[in-house]
Amino acid sequence: MRIRGALAPVAACTALAGLLATPAGAVPVEVGQHTIFDTRVPGMPTTADGARTLRAVSAETDWRTGEVELTATLGSAVPAFSEVSVTWHLGRWSPSGSECAPEKTVTATAIGDGYDRPVTETRVFADLARDYTCLDVSLTTQREVTDRMRDGWTTAIAYSGAEADLAAGAAGSTERTTVLAGRPTPAIVLVTSHVLPSATTTVTGSGAVRIEPFEVTGLAADEVRPVVARVTAPRGRSTLSLRARDERGDPDYDGSSPVAAVRASGRPDAGRFTGDGVRLRVDAKGRVRSLVALVGTCSSPADVRARLRDVVRLPRSGAAAVARRVGKGWTAVQVVTLADHKVTGVVVRTTPGCTRVVPFVARRR
Repeated sequence: MRIRGALAPVAACTALAGLLATPAGAVPVEVGQHTIFDTRVPGMPTTADGARTLRAVSAETDWRTGEVELTATLGSAVPAFSEVSVTWHLGRWSPSGSECAPEKTVTATAIGDGYDRPVTETRVFADLARDYTCLDVSLTTQREVTDRMRDGWTTAIAYSGAEADLAAGAAGSTERTTVLAGRPTPAIVLVTSHVLPSATTTVTGSGAVRIEPFEVTGLAADEVRPVVARVTAPRGRSTLSLRARDERGDPDYDGSSPVAAVRASGRPDAGRFTGDGVRLRVDAKGRVRSLVALVGTCSSPADVRARLRDVVRLPRSGAAAVARRVGKGWTAVQVVTLADHKVTGVVVRTTPGCTRVVPFVARRR
C-alpha cells in the first residue's frame, strides 16, 4: 500500500504537508491517514541502550482496503538472541489531550540477529476507523516499557487519474518491450484508473515510437487492465511517451516506456520453449499452445501460475499478443520471435489489488 499524492494536515506532523504539489486538474480524494514522528512521552526512554529505544515511528491506513502499515525504527540493532516487542495503539485523544485512548492495538516482536532494520507490521481491519486522532507506540523489553512515543495524524490525500505503461517496463522496471522494427507490432499496455473509477480512458502516444490510439471503458477504481495495442518503432532502442486521459483529464501520470525494436524473424520452429519461469509449445502451424508462467502473487513471488490454454496465433511476422478476462482478473501474453529457436515477450496477470508482470526469453528444447 503506497499512497501517491500530498498530505493535508489535520493534526500533528504538519511538516509533511505540501511535499508534493497538487497536479493540474487532479481530483484530490481522501483515502486514509498517515503519521510519522519522534515525539516521546515525558520520562522516556528509561535506558540509553539504543536497541531498547525508539528513533521514530510511523503508520499509514488505507480506508479503501482496511489495511494498516506500521513501522518503528529502533536506536540500534537488536543483539543476537535477544528480542523486543513494539506495540502500536491507534486511538483518540482524551478530553485533556494528554492521553491516547486506544481503539486498535497491534503488537510485533523483533528477534535480534545483529542487523539494524525497522520493525514493521501490516494488518487488515474490517472496521478501520476514518478519524483516529492519536498514535501511541511503546517498546517493551523483558516486560518492561523502555521507550514510548505519542503524537497525532494527518489525512492522506491521493490524486485520481489514468495511467498507461507498456507492460515490460511497468513499475520502474528497466525491461524493454520488444517489437518488430518498422512495422506495427502487438504489445501489452497496462491501463490504470487511480483512486476513482473511469467510464472512458483514451490512450495516445508521441515521439519516434508510435502507438495506435485506443479507448478503454468501465475501469473500476484502482483497476489495472492489460490491453493489446499496436506499436511501431525504428530499429534499436527508443522510448514511447504515453498519455492516458479519463473524464478528469489529470496529466499527473503521463510517462514513458522503453522499447527495443528488432528485425523480424518470422515464425519460430515447432517445439517446446522454456525460460524465465515460462514454458510454451509452438505447433507446426505457428500456433502457441499451453503457455504456463510462474507469476506468483503480490505477497509471494513464485507460487502461482498463469495459464493460457487457448491458442495464440503467430502470423508470418512472428509476433502476437492477446489479453483475456480470466476469473476476477486478466491474463495477457505477448510473444515475439527472435530466431527460429528463441522467442521473447511478457506475461501479465492482474487480480484486484495485485498486478504481476513477467518478461521472458524462452528457447526451444
